[in-house]
Order: sequence, then structure tokens, then C-alpha cells
Amino acid sequence: MFVAGMPQTLKETKSFIKQAPTLTFPTISQGYEGASYDSDYGGFAQTWLLIRSELACKHEQHKKQVSQFHSLSASNFTDASECNLPVIALATGG
Repeated sequence: MFVAGMPQTLKETKSFIKQAPTLTFPTISQGYEGASYDSDYGGFAQTWLLIRSELACKHEQHKKQVSQFHSLSASNFTDASECNLPVIALATGG
């Protein structure tokens, strides 16, 4: 997810992004959804756009799974029963 033209270090931007799970994201183009936010940041009326990309979401999920895989592959197990739980968690996205 990204906010068009706004640095994510701003306190108001972070607040807007935290609201994302409760916002309605209408489709704006194939694979993209967006939500607008009216702001008075810096004393100027502005409309911010939060964009969610289907491809970017899949990429983030993939990066998380790769990271989990690397953590799991670096683990030392003493017997087979210990390795089943992490594999099941990885397979289910846990």
C-alpha cells in the first residue's frame, strides 16, 4: 500500500494507513483499489489517495513466506516431530 505523494513518516500519513482495514476500497483500475482521505495538513485542504495493488499484496505475502522459509531452514530440530509444526504453520500462512 502506498499514499500517493506523501511520505509515510508523517504522523497523519501513518494514522491514515492505520485506518486502511476499516476503509472502503473501490476498484480504480484492474488490480488496483483506492481510498481517499480529506486532510488539512499544513493548513492546506488536501485529498490524499491510498492505493492498494493486488500484485504488490501478493509480492508482500511472497516476501513474508520466503522469510519464514529461511528462518525455518536455519532451525535445528532434534527429531521429526519438532519440524512438523513449523511446516504446518508456514503452509497455512501462520
